Amino acid sequence: MPLLEAENLRIHIRSEDGLARAVDGVSFSLEPGEALALVGESGCGKSLTALGIMGLLPSAAFYAGGTLKFQGNDILGLSENNRRKLRGREMAMVFQDPMQFLNPVLTCGEQVAESLLVLEKKSSREAQQRVQELFREVGLPDPERQARQYPHELSGGMRQRVLIAMALTLRPKLLIADEPTTALDATVQAQILLLLRKLAREKNMALLIITHDLNAVSQVADRVAVMYAGKIVETLSVQKLFTRPRHPYARALLNSMPARVPVDQPLRGIPGQVPDPKQPPAGCRFHPRCSRILPLCSQKEPALIGGVACHNPWEG
Repeated sequence: MPLLEAENLRIHIRSEDGLARAVDGVSFSLEPGEALALVGESGCGKSLTALGIMGLLPSAAFYAGGTLKFQGNDILGLSENNRRKLRGREMAMVFQDPMQFLNPVLTCGEQVAESLLVLEKKSSREAQQRVQELFREVGLPDPERQARQYPHELSGGMRQRVLIAMALTLRPKLLIADEPTTALDATVQAQILLLLRKLAREKNMALLIITHDLNAVSQVADRVAVMYAGKIVETLSVQKLFTRPRHPYARALLNSMPARVPVDQPLRGIPGQVPDPKQPPAGCRFHPRCSRILPLCSQKEPALIGGVACHNPWEG
């Protein structure tokens, strides 16, 4: 049984100028110990999907349909109190900007220890010992000293490690990382990604990483779900993503990577832009930007069959 399973999940956003179908029929599953990357351009619905899993939707957003099962139980119908019990204990999330989620007036150790003191009723001594154990697990040097420091006294990479430690405090079965390396330099990015993968494997913890960076995907994921305009258009292994993706959008993403462009040639982008979720095009949502368009593409939405949603996919 999958640990997490989304089936036709839809999350819409109300606004003064209309209804945005930001997540519009997303289906995927995630096994214990597996790392799944959800990739796509900014605005395609990746982060909203993650917030929907956690039950942290912004006030204007709402679940418009589908199911979301955790350990076989549909969690969309749970009360806010029961969803709160899942957060931290069963599933946790690491966000992209630690300074937005760390309290500047509390030490890093105090913030990580809070859930141990409040939820697990640990003594102060037990909580301090657990904090130092977590800091060692996430690779923070001199854990006792780091626990006494405030967020502003740490580098960006070290703050991100504190957030990871906080997420792991209650030993969740699912860890969601939303663009966890955006503000970090390349060396630190690689360290954080390898750390997340190592922790997931050691703890048999499912990892869902949200990113637009295919380099990150290559370092951390087992499987990839490619998302475009609120829909998953292809699911495949990370090896196939870098060798023979079938959906034209997945292939265009791959070919736009700077590392795949010869040094004497200009960078390749994807023409056009992601459609407005309030007014998505008819048929396949990628067809206005696609190089393999058929007449059918503008008329009928393709179903996700054999891991790809396309009327004219590349051969595998």
